[in-house]
Amino acid sequence: MPGLVQIHGGGQYADYKACLTNAKRSYATVSIAWAGRISAPGLCGLTERSQIVLGRQNRSSQLQVDHGLGGRLTATTLPAETREIIFRVHNRQRGRSTRSSLLATAAGFWCALAARRALTFLEQQPEVDPDRLGVYGHSMGGKLTVMTAFDSRVKAAVPSCGGISDRYSDSPLFRATIGDDVSLKKIKCPIIFLSPANDFHGRIGDLPDSINEIATKDWRVTCSPHHNHQDTADYEVATQLWFDQHLQNSFEFPATPETDLTLKNDDGVPIVTVNPDQSMPILSVDIFYTQHGVAGRDPHENSMHRFWHHAAAKGTGGVWAASLPSEQP
Repeated sequence: MPGLVQIHGGGQYADYKACLTNAKRSYATVSIAWAGRISAPGLCGLTERSQIVLGRQNRSSQLQVDHGLGGRLTATTLPAETREIIFRVHNRQRGRSTRSSLLATAAGFWCALAARRALTFLEQQPEVDPDRLGVYGHSMGGKLTVMTAFDSRVKAAVPSCGGISDRYSDSPLFRATIGDDVSLKKIKCPIIFLSPANDFHGRIGDLPDSINEIATKDWRVTCSPHHNHQDTADYEVATQLWFDQHLQNSFEFPATPETDLTLKNDDGVPIVTVNPDQSMPILSVDIFYTQHGVAGRDPHENSMHRFWHHAAAKGTGGVWAASLPSEQP
């Protein structure tokens, strides 16, 4: 059967429910507990090692790292040898990269390495087809999905709320090693981005750059409207369907709808037309648009608080159209 690597986000848990859900759909799954957090019968909470680590942290002033990956790591979660190397690099760079950014770089590297080890574990199992492996994750797991998906063993990838973040780090080391574009440029497998329209972390304004950087032409995007750092079930199902198509050949995504935007009309109101693939029944065509986009560096606050208008489209002869009135005359 196909194999999947599932990577949880910062502050979340390796969840047995993901493994069971996928198993019912004929997938073998490894869910990585990258911070030692596990949610499973008899193992709910932190592993013994993680409790020891966190206990040491609480009794000391260990450096905490806001790593930009969707969660937090501490210096104690890295091997002592790694911390020593990081601090030596920090001293040589004479402040060009902060200790926290160096720790973030190392943490990202170790987590991505663990995900690739999980691929190795899966391909060694007799029940798993090593030529049908996929990887997915949310938030930090989404970033790590991108950092893993360029592995030639990955045949399909689904980053959620991640993989389009951290483009504005002030650390040269961070940008040159675990910046998203570094990995995106090497991804050749089919990939679909789950990017809620108002996500503060995987910001929709960065999607065009990410799409232009990936080395594959087989990509899709879903954007649940009005949501910040989560998706609804109607959009999350894209993960399962993506793997069904590329790892099991049991589903085929409809073609991306053809769209056209006409800005200049007699009444001054823009019109958008949508011509969707009708190989499956069309349940609805809904248009969301905004005037709150900001070109260039898009601040977190703007991403989270962007207001989207909804326009109900009317269909005629297989083509749907909607007017997009502006907020101002």
